[in-house]
Amino acid sequence: MKNKILVIIFALSILLTACSAQDVDNRENVSSANQGRTVIICNTYKNYGMEGNCSRSANIYTGKVVDIRFAVYESDEKNNFDMPQYYTIYKVAVDKVYKGSLEGVVYVKIFGVKQGYKESFQLDILKKHGYKYDSLPHTNMPNIDIGKVYLFLSNESDKYEVVINPYECILGISKNAPKYTESSAEQIIAYLESPEFDKDLFTGEYKETTVGKYIEYAP
Repeated sequence: MKNKILVIIFALSILLTACSAQDVDNRENVSSANQGRTVIICNTYKNYGMEGNCSRSANIYTGKVVDIRFAVYESDEKNNFDMPQYYTIYKVAVDKVYKGSLEGVVYVKIFGVKQGYKESFQLDILKKHGYKYDSLPHTNMPNIDIGKVYLFLSNESDKYEVVINPYECILGISKNAPKYTESSAEQIIAYLESPEFDKDLFTGEYKETTVGKYIEYAP
C-alpha cells in the first residue's frame, strides 16, 4: 500500500500525516511531545469488511513472528517532508495457509515505527534519512510481537507481503489478543473453513509501483 506523507509546519507544532492512497475509513491520531512540537501520524485505510478483505487478499495464513527489522524506501522522486518512508518488517514463519501458496518464511511490511522496540536504533535510522527530531513519531499501529502467532491477510509486493489494512488484516490468535476490528481471528478462520469461502476468488487489484529501493536495517 502506498502511503503519502504531508508536512505542515507551525510555530509550535509539526504535523506529519501519512495517508493511504485508498479511501479513508479507519483513522488513529496520536501525538508525542518533541522539543515543544507535536508529531502526529494519521494512518488511514479502507475497511472492506471480513468478506471483502478475504477476497481482496491473495494470501491468507497463520504464522509466528520470529524477527523484526526495518526498512526505508528511497527513490529519486523529490519529497517535501521530513519523515522518510519508513517501514517495520516482520519476519513470519508461515504455518497454516487458507489461501494462496506461501510456505516457509515471508516478510510482512507495515508503514511506521514500532513503539517500545529498539527505539534508539529506530531513531538513528530515521535521522540517517533526514528525520530531524529527537523522539519517534507515534503511529499507534497494532501491537505485533516476536514469538506470537497471528492471522495475516496480505498481498505480494516486491519481496514483501503487504496488508490492505493492518487493523483488519493482522489479527492475534489468543483469547487475550487486542481487538482492533469487529471480526476476531477466530471468526475469520471459521469463515475461511466454511463452504461459503471461495479460496480461488480474488477481487483485488493491488499493485505497488517501485521506482526506488528499500534499504533494510537489522538490530
